[in-house]
Amino acid sequence: MEDVINIINELEVNREQKNISKESIEFIKIICKVTNANNVLEIGTFNGYSALILSKLPMLPGLMRSL
Repeated sequence: MEDVINIINELEVNREQKNISKESIEFIKIICKVTNANNVLEIGTFNGYSALILSKLPMLPGLMRSL
């Protein structure tokens, strides 16, 4: 999965429409940790970058859903 995330990060450099910012991802990760979230529902996705990142959180045992 790290390879996929690295490829997305490389492609992000020249993209006009950006993925979610790294700061926003870190903020969402903090919220998940503080609230002891064990499920995440992402509504709307661009290329799945945030879903990939959030699915790697240890407290989310594969329960990342994206619509």
